[in-house]
Amino acid sequence: MVNEVRQIRIMVSSTREDLIDYREAAAKIIEEIARNERNRFQILNTSMEDNTQLGVVESAIEASKRWVKEADWICVILGWNYGTVANSDASGVSITEWEYRHALELREEGANKSIFVFVARDLNSADPYREVDVGKRDLKDWLASPHAEQMKTFRTCACGNHATMFRNHADFCGQFEATLRDAVSRLVPNFPFKGGLAELLVRVKNDCRACVGAVQQLDVCKRIHDALHLFRLDVLRKLWEEDLPLWNKKPELTERELRMLATLGNSAGVLTNRLEEAAKGLDARHEDLRRIVSNVVEELERLWPRSELRSGNSTEITECVNSLASVVQEAFTDANRAMVEGKSALDANHAALVRHIGEHRQSHGLNEMENRLLDSELGQIDSNKQRLMEALASHDKWQRYHDRLEIIYTALGTPLFDRELGRFAKTKLPGLKTLVCDFRPNPSGEAHQSSSSTGQIAYELGQHANALECQPDEERFRAFHAPFDEMFFSVDRATLAEVGRAEERVKQFEIALEKVIQAGTS
Repeated sequence: MVNEVRQIRIMVSSTREDLIDYREAAAKIIEEIARNERNRFQILNTSMEDNTQLGVVESAIEASKRWVKEADWICVILGWNYGTVANSDASGVSITEWEYRHALELREEGANKSIFVFVARDLNSADPYREVDVGKRDLKDWLASPHAEQMKTFRTCACGNHATMFRNHADFCGQFEATLRDAVSRLVPNFPFKGGLAELLVRVKNDCRACVGAVQQLDVCKRIHDALHLFRLDVLRKLWEEDLPLWNKKPELTERELRMLATLGNSAGVLTNRLEEAAKGLDARHEDLRRIVSNVVEELERLWPRSELRSGNSTEITECVNSLASVVQEAFTDANRAMVEGKSALDANHAALVRHIGEHRQSHGLNEMENRLLDSELGQIDSNKQRLMEALASHDKWQRYHDRLEIIYTALGTPLFDRELGRFAKTKLPGLKTLVCDFRPNPSGEAHQSSSSTGQIAYELGQHANALECQPDEERFRAFHAPFDEMFFSVDRATLAEVGRAEERVKQFEIALEKVIQAGTS
């Protein structure tokens, strides 16, 4: 079994005339990251500046095909210049668009390639592209360049979830560096199969596996929490806010209303399947959560029986909905509690790993290169763990506010409402306002183009919070509650992405560790 330093080949794809400043900046950033990560990876820039075509017989398309095939990461930068339209080999599209599409094709065929797209912000957006750096090329100068319609189509196509929008050259540099550093932080280096470091890793393999297991359980609990959150938003909210107020006014539901209920049951069934599938991954530490998930499934089957038609009695249906809502809320809170416990378990397991590495490090006689690799990897593990811990801690704070607001919401129309709302406005609302102000969506936690909408929701929530604090009544509470739900959903999405990011990395770490263990026993 041969062991080599892990290599990352990065290709920058763009037009040259308009984006030369951007390409040069990207090259410097790649060089700096390569220098910082030299103990863990060999990072190479394989862009056109550092490559040449293989003789006169290799066309531009053939050279691009080779560069894209060899690259691990393809970074596409788009302004408004479509660039040179290639020959028939590229189906009449520009070289840049052909490189982008070819990278997508290779990835769909199973190639391990990451594609990062950086696009100048649309001029009609709320935060448009506007070059402010003196001496930098203004990309708007190419708005009227040839093939403008093709470029418009290409920009639209490329602005998917993997696209980052930039306002100017300086913003691009910041976004490009943050994106690549984040991508590098997700990777695990190749560990040596022999020597002191390999022996040390085998020695602490149980500690490593405990950390991996803790992150994987966090991922399971978060996916359960996510399925429950979607169920609350997509099923229960409609029942509570739209259907039950009407159904409670009549003794029986009409056939049309029963069909609507059955259709909602189809959506509930999809989410139930997700819930049950995720719960299979729970270990013995989370038996309470497993049981409460089973209770949710049972309540769902009461409301939407599988083998018989639902009766149209509105009182019975209301009771089923309320019972289901109660057990879903219990499971929702319990899933968050399991995540908090998982956070503590990960912290303890990580501390044990670091302690045991320190205890055994000297006895295994690591050389200078091995020490540098170990220190770099431990630093990255600690940084990733801290990032995950912060996301989970923030999520727990939002969950606690959510649970308190649910108590107030269920008290609507009762004498308890005014008292509970007044107490919340006085004791909890100031802290929630601070949490809203401090919220910053993580680039890996949600699509970059949606961060502006999250900012708008946060602004609206802050305004409604101020109004509720001044006058806590039902009208202002209802106006406040809707953007809070939207904001909490954004927090949930960001946390799910952060936990998924951590789970993806520990899975890589587990594979790398097993290779070292297998090499030592072969």
